[in-house]
Amino acid sequence: MRELDDKNGNDREVKSKICSFCDAPLHVDLTRTASTDMGLIPLTKAALLAAVKEHVSTGRRLFTDRMDNMDTAYIVSECLVDGDAVYVKVKFFQLNGEERMLVISSHPPRRW
Repeated sequence: MRELDDKNGNDREVKSKICSFCDAPLHVDLTRTASTDMGLIPLTKAALLAAVKEHVSTGRRLFTDRMDNMDTAYIVSECLVDGDAVYVKVKFFQLNGEERMLVISSHPPRRW
């Protein structure tokens, strides 16, 4: 896992892209796991995306990691949503030639 750095142009571009998707919720999909996770707190998609945008745009920590299938994921380990800390993992993907963002996880941070 590597922390994204604002001094790196590619990392700044990723952060900008995440924020742009947060402003376009119709282009953001949720996995079944993320939807179930969000029900634990409970959270809405709009609240989650607003919190992710706030987190990323204010320069808080954002990490990147390779998933088991070799896709690149972006991780906010403790995103504050309505006062609750949430672990959020997203990735970009193509659907019918259109780039979209997928929320893979959105659950309280695990402490193990």
